[in-house]
Amino acid sequence: MTRLASWLVLAALLLPACKRPASSHGFRVITGERSAPFDGPVAVYGFGQGHPEPYAEVAIVRVSSSRKPADELVAMLKHQARQVGANAIIEMRINSGREHSSAAGVAVRYGAAVP
Repeated sequence: MTRLASWLVLAALLLPACKRPASSHGFRVITGERSAPFDGPVAVYGFGQGHPEPYAEVAIVRVSSSRKPADELVAMLKHQARQVGANAIIEMRINSGREHSSAAGVAVRYGAAVP
């Protein structure tokens, strides 16, 4: 095996070990009245998409991650909303990049839970 071929084989074996593992995090900023965590389904309405009214704003929620598809970002965003007692996310946006993606929206409470 030539010296170049040896280096190529070594590089091919080590390259996967150099990749950063997927990492993610989320946060929320309470802008309304927080309540007990919600355990039901969370509706999602994208930015510019119509949504029901009235609603009570609870928080701004945001998640970001490296190497996660959009559906996983939305699931993480729903988790953040549930934690503050919201049953919907309105004005949701997803920003997808090559190495990093994020999603954000306004967590709200509809229905009987609206004060």
